[in-house]
Amino acid sequence: MPQITPSGNLIICEGEFVNLTASLGSSYQWFFNGSPIEFPSSGNPNVMVSITNRQSIDVNTAGSYTVKVFNSQGCSSVISTPVVISVNPSPILTVTGSQIIYVAKNAVINWPQVSSNSGAVSWYYNGNLLTSLPSTLNNTGVFTYTAVSTNGTCYSSETVIVHVYDDAGCPPE
Repeated sequence: MPQITPSGNLIICEGEFVNLTASLGSSYQWFFNGSPIEFPSSGNPNVMVSITNRQSIDVNTAGSYTVKVFNSQGCSSVISTPVVISVNPSPILTVTGSQIIYVAKNAVINWPQVSSNSGAVSWYYNGNLLTSLPSTLNNTGVFTYTAVSTNGTCYSSETVIVHVYDDAGCPPE
């Protein structure tokens, strides 16, 4: 019986891929939820075929994957044990307000509102988790803050860039 070896975790995040590799053979027939997967023919990319020389495939759709392996005489194996891929959705962050802020040194910062469909939003500065966003900044410069929301191992992020200018109204360089 052929084996399928996944390159990593069987639970992936939306937009990620996992590579599936079948036992060695001469050709392969891959299945998704019991139906053959079709690939462009190596001789004519406009023709789709279900038997291919692809020992490995990259997948990003939740479901059950199996494979039949053919030897050089064209004899096929039984279908492999299924490998089941699960896909978790990435959270969706919604930003209300400007993500680029210009503010004078020591002036109150009008932060945008950031919400997530998966719950809490965490803020980071220079990779460090913040307990709250600063209401003012007393140094001139350009500062990048990152809002992050997670759903299991999946995450989404948005950045807010704060340009702090000096008392004379000159923007940071």
